Amino acid sequence: MNSQVFITQGNMEYMVHMDVERQPNAIVYHIRPHRHLWEQLPETFDIIKPDHSDQPMYNEQGLTGLGKEIVAKIWEQVRLMSAAATA
Repeated sequence: MNSQVFITQGNMEYMVHMDVERQPNAIVYHIRPHRHLWEQLPETFDIIKPDHSDQPMYNEQGLTGLGKEIVAKIWEQVRLMSAAATA
């Protein structure tokens, strides 16, 4: 599944592309941020949600402090979208 996620950081709104892949024990969200975010996030970035946990896993290497905040906002949007889909 391919979708777009919009996040607001400060007074700016950003869009990231997201592909979702179901694996045997997890859901992997393949994030491709807009080029304006490449200083904060890698060009491609995966957020993994294991089946046995409600917490996401991701590699923090290459993330700035602002990048970590952006990933938290992306995860919040993903979590809300998932909750709406199962409601």
